[in-house]
Amino acid sequence: ARAPATASAGAAEGAVPSAIIIGGGRIGTALEQMGNGDDVVLRRGDAFPADAPAGPIFVCTRNDALDGIIESVPEGRREDLVFLQNGMLQPYLDAKGLGDNTQALIYMAVAKLGDAPTDGITDTDPDGLTAACGKWAPALAARLNAGGMSCHVLEGDVFKASMLEKLIWISAFMLVGARHPGATVGDVESQHTDEVTQLIDELAAGCAAQGVTFKPDVAVRLRAYARSVAHFPTAVKELEWRNGYFHSLTKKAVADGEADPFPTHTAWLTEVGAVPPLPKFALLFDCDGVIVETEELHRLAYNASFKHFELKLDGTEQVEWTVEYYDVLQNTVGGGKPKMKYYFNTERAQWPSSVEGAAPESEEDRSALVDRLQDQKTVCYKELVETTAEARPGVLRLMDEALDRGDVAVAICSAATRAGFDKVVNSIVKPDRLARFDVILAGDDGSKKKPDP
Repeated sequence: ARAPATASAGAAEGAVPSAIIIGGGRIGTALEQMGNGDDVVLRRGDAFPADAPAGPIFVCTRNDALDGIIESVPEGRREDLVFLQNGMLQPYLDAKGLGDNTQALIYMAVAKLGDAPTDGITDTDPDGLTAACGKWAPALAARLNAGGMSCHVLEGDVFKASMLEKLIWISAFMLVGARHPGATVGDVESQHTDEVTQLIDELAAGCAAQGVTFKPDVAVRLRAYARSVAHFPTAVKELEWRNGYFHSLTKKAVADGEADPFPTHTAWLTEVGAVPPLPKFALLFDCDGVIVETEELHRLAYNASFKHFELKLDGTEQVEWTVEYYDVLQNTVGGGKPKMKYYFNTERAQWPSSVEGAAPESEEDRSALVDRLQDQKTVCYKELVETTAEARPGVLRLMDEALDRGDVAVAICSAATRAGFDKVVNSIVKPDRLARFDVILAGDDGSKKKPDP
């Protein structure tokens, strides 16, 4: 359900809290000028002050600087970060554990450093378009109000819809403009109206299909905003944060065998060279036995773990998996922990004693032993990989040839645990090559182990 807006520009009036402002560009400077003169402004390379005042931390930088900025802020203050960047930030912030942080949709424009800002007011939205959501949204609204700017404090689904509208605006106008070199935002609005309307409608419909509820006349309102910034140039850039969000939904749908929800968007992105054509083929690499011959290394690592814990059956028989038995086990049960549980529960129908004491009897104690065995096995396996593992002949060349083709999606899919899997692929395939893969999945990423069915 849609959550109502909690306040508009006028409702956020009041004292302007002191703030830390990261970034001394046009927006950062404008926010500082709207304050009380006691803000702390940090520029590139400045350390976060140990005596930093409490309050919001406005992040007024490019998206590609966010990793370093977040890292520079003490963990105890990261909940105060307020993100004012363009584009879709939510997946990134979720991954950083900052998904509930304050975000703002900044529609005001500043022509050059130090100039007075122009509010994002249009003939269809005379109360302004700038909005914020989160802990420090009222503080940002109060600051903008003090500078004569509007700002709506929104919550929940209402903010999400506004965020997606802004993303649709920048994605649609920049892409249509890129199809017509030299076109400004105003040119797109006035000369390529049908194209940009078609694209806006398509992107909005795709979002609506996922449960987003927009206010009426999305295309009309976004064209109205375009007229207020008609002089802006157009270009497809910061793809990851802008058009890339919609293209990721396209790739997921196609990978799931569904129709592309944004076919026009995909076609035009491909046309301007922003993305390669969607792949027609897929090449999937397993890890063990395909990229590197590791089955024997796994067996040796399990046995080293068993020896480390002095596992014994019937009090005397040292637990050890032979080459012949491990080959059978590999084709019977997937995953390290399931292998051990199968061996003790089914194959031998008894659990071993260990250096920790008698054989475990409860399911909880048995699972705990298996967890410790698996952890030690991973340690032993990593040591073996570092000293002995190498790529099988021709596999890296095959990867490179596939990665250089735009019509082939390339993935690594393994039932191995992430801890052991990462060690192998990082040391053998190398991070630079891995960054070009479309999908990388380890056994931990799936809910079902082989064989299934």
